[in-house]
Amino acid sequence: MKTAMRLASFLILGVVGSFFLLGIAQVEAGCEIADVSEGPPLRVQFRIQENGGTIYGLEGIGVVEAVNASVNIPTFPIGTPFAVTVTATRINPNMDFRVVLEYTNTLGNSDRCSYSRPATPTNEPPVCSVSSENPGPPLSVVFTVRDSDTGLQSITVLEASNADVDIPDFSVGYTGPVQGTATRVNENADMRVVLLATDTAGAESACNYSVNAALDETPPVCGIVSTIPGPPTQVLFEVQDLESGLASVDVTEVSNATVSITPFVPGTIDPVGITVTQINTSLQFSAAIEATDFQDNASRCRYPQIVYDINRPEFDAAGDDSENFFRDALMGRIIDFSRDSTYARINDDSDFSSTEYFSTNAGDVVPDPCYSTGSDTFFSALTTSWSEATYEWEIVLQMQPANDIWLAAYGCVLSSGASDILEDGRQTGMYRTPWAPNQLVFLMEANPKITVRALPGPNAEQGFPVGGFSLDARQLPGLELVSLVESPFPVQAFINHGILMVNPRQGASNSAGETMYTLHSGDRIRITVHIPPNNTADIRFGQDSVLLRYLGIVGTEFSAGN
Repeated sequence: MKTAMRLASFLILGVVGSFFLLGIAQVEAGCEIADVSEGPPLRVQFRIQENGGTIYGLEGIGVVEAVNASVNIPTFPIGTPFAVTVTATRINPNMDFRVVLEYTNTLGNSDRCSYSRPATPTNEPPVCSVSSENPGPPLSVVFTVRDSDTGLQSITVLEASNADVDIPDFSVGYTGPVQGTATRVNENADMRVVLLATDTAGAESACNYSVNAALDETPPVCGIVSTIPGPPTQVLFEVQDLESGLASVDVTEVSNATVSITPFVPGTIDPVGITVTQINTSLQFSAAIEATDFQDNASRCRYPQIVYDINRPEFDAAGDDSENFFRDALMGRIIDFSRDSTYARINDDSDFSSTEYFSTNAGDVVPDPCYSTGSDTFFSALTTSWSEATYEWEIVLQMQPANDIWLAAYGCVLSSGASDILEDGRQTGMYRTPWAPNQLVFLMEANPKITVRALPGPNAEQGFPVGGFSLDARQLPGLELVSLVESPFPVQAFINHGILMVNPRQGASNSAGETMYTLHSGDRIRITVHIPPNNTADIRFGQDSVLLRYLGIVGTEFSAGN
């Protein structure tokens, strides 16, 4: 009986064992693509798990191939029966993407799974170029635009300077060539065209064409050709530009007269006539004409013509000249003298707020202890002793200087911390030493430094550089020339300090080696005073502290109103 039971048990175990061994031979792991996220970037998840249940799990997962891919395999315990998620991410969307994984279970069985995606097709922007050029005249160019991928959405003219541009109609999505034409309007002026082509996918490309006109540095010819006595008197002007052509003819001044300009086509090189006719025959009349060509060269002509040997006194300051704090009886007479062709006082219309200014980093302006009185307050900014600051004025000339220009400066110089001009007046650059307290010592380097530059205005000479040039001064006595560039400039309390500045001569060089240009009404003078850090006194300047005095040429009057 026992023998039979053992035999039965053996048979049962054998059958079970055989079944178990059969199961071992058939167990393998499985892999599937669990998720694909298009991104960007493209991301793929592999799900790998033992197919035989919980008896035999995964032993390892490896990367066989990773093209343009970053692969993340999480850590897991050997023999895990649970799914393991592997993530592969595409690096460059414009390159092929491929990942091959190999996985093995605890019995050593292995297999592979993979995923691949070709590179995402790239959309090329439209092709835009100049395909032909016709020198003319008139000059014209042909632009050719095409998009062979998604087709054209639009062609936009971003810039058309001195050009007529014609773009033919086309259907959205059109892939064939579209040809547009740009034609120069004025052969004597620069031309520039910029196009922007956009396809239906939003890709853009731009193309451009530009050509410069021949260099023209000669202003138009402008002058009086005849006078008809009348009455009424008529004056005939004629303007002409034989190079880049006339762009405009403007009346810049007229009094007791009508002005008639013959119509003309911009760019013409033919003469253009202007007739000025007197209105009231018992009164004087005047007119001024400005002609400009297509390269911004300008010339001016006037009736009556300016007589350069008739001069009268003039003074100019930053802001309203007629309200300047330092005006005196003489300057009051100058204000009354200085009248333009309409008999208006030019100094009453002298606040050139867009160009004239006073600025300083010395601090706020406050009542000045030197010049203020009980009834009239002068405002200035203080630079204390042993400190540094800069003051700057820019002043517009209201007449053309006939000769040298006097720069008058009014400074308040007191002992450190003092406020009584009657007891504490000082001079810059002076100091006392401990070993000789009663003996003043002069130190040139402790004085303010002054720089004066001339800058171009609306009537400036052709070629006058935007940055201007420095002026020279005549030393007194002796009249030797010295450059007004960081030049020492001593100042005393309550004293009007004058510098005689040389009236520049056209084409000559100043002491700094710069080319100078004749000054005209409307040109600007910039005065910069720098107080050095070793300054030994309290120094004050205000907006009205600097004046320009000179003899002006009658007929060159310039005011803020014109």
